[in-house]
Amino acid sequence: MDRGVSLVEEVPLSSRKRQQHSLRVPQGAIVVRSAIGRFVDYIPIECPLCSSVPETINHLFIHCHFTQHLLFASSLSFRVGDPNLTLHDMFKHWISTPNGEENFCYGDNEVLTSVQNPPLIQRWVPPVDPYVKINVDGAVGRSDFSGAIVARDAYDMFRGCGTFYDNKTCDPIEAEARALLLGLECAQKLHLSHCIIEGDAQLIIKCITDSDSTIPWKIRALVLNIRTTVSRSFLDVKFLFVSRNFNTVVHTLAKYALQTHVTD
Repeated sequence: MDRGVSLVEEVPLSSRKRQQHSLRVPQGAIVVRSAIGRFVDYIPIECPLCSSVPETINHLFIHCHFTQHLLFASSLSFRVGDPNLTLHDMFKHWISTPNGEENFCYGDNEVLTSVQNPPLIQRWVPPVDPYVKINVDGAVGRSDFSGAIVARDAYDMFRGCGTFYDNKTCDPIEAEARALLLGLECAQKLHLSHCIIEGDAQLIIKCITDSDSTIPWKIRALVLNIRTTVSRSFLDVKFLFVSRNFNTVVHTLAKYALQTHVTD
């Protein structure tokens, strides 16, 4: 295994050793190829993950495209917007938050998840290019239901939206599944090859992404339809669960469709 990769994967599990490792990172005490290359000739110094630029501390842990995808796909949904961001600045910001220094030095959780309420991610987070993120949501009335989708790209640019309305009784889980399918149909109309479908229906997303999960019979046909569409029409589709607090725009649109009976 390449040493540059193993340094990331072999972080010890004990909280004490995690603390020691985490303190070494912002201090530049992790061995990277650019540092080795200063002392050893004929050593490749390019990043082993992207092979595009020399491997430095800041590149490996922040700016490598591979790392940015990991940060964005993690529970942090962290998106690096500043190309000049350094690990020193990032840790300084995290430690400056309330209880940040205590959590960083003594907490039992991972450093990145121990900081309380990091302000950089308290909003809808754009995807990483070339992905387009499509947020979806369903709404249910007494005898009708609706759904909505909103698509935005890596530059916060609006790419499209859509709604559906049906005047029959429906369980919330069915409305959410229909909204997920509408999101995929929107991606097809936009001719997307890479997209992220993001919604607040965790059970349905698990049913779609986990082939071993038990699918409720009411949404079985919809889930299988979604899986088939993904396999046939896209290079890569990610389904992500998000709290409703981060899904407010499409939630408002779904409620509007329910009130006005709009399908568009």
